Amino acid sequence: MSIFSWKISEEDMKTQVENYNNLKITESYRGISALLILGSMILIVVLAKLDMVSYDAVYGAIIYLPLAFFIWKGHRWAMIVMIGLWTFEKGYQVYATAGESSPIVAIIWWAIFVGYFVNALKVEIARKKITAKTV
Repeated sequence: MSIFSWKISEEDMKTQVENYNNLKITESYRGISALLILGSMILIVVLAKLDMVSYDAVYGAIIYLPLAFFIWKGHRWAMIVMIGLWTFEKGYQVYATAGESSPIVAIIWWAIFVGYFVNALKVEIARKKITAKTV
C-alpha cells in the first residue's frame, strides 16, 4: 500500500484476512491505525510539554486512547468513529488556522491516517462476510 492509497489489492486483502491473528502490529491495518493514534497522542503530549500546543489538546486526545484499543481489537464502530473524529479535528484545524498557515499539512495528515482507518475497516468488513458465510 502506498502511504496515500486507500485501495487494498486482492493479494493484500487476502493476506490481511487469512493471517489476521498472526500479523505483527506493524503489518496489519488495524495495528498501524492503533499505532498512528498512539503516536499522535504522544506527539501532542510532547508538544504540550514544550508549550507548542495548548494542554486542551492533550485532554481531547484522551478520547483517542480507548478508540485505539478497540480498533486494535477489530471493532468496526471504533474505526468509523475515529474516521469521523479525525475528519472533524483536521477540518476544524484547517478552519481555525485559515489565513495563518497552509492547510496542506493538516490535509496530508488527514489523508494518511484516514487511509489506514478505512483500510482497517475494509479488512473487518471482509472478515465479517467470511465468518457470516461459514455460520
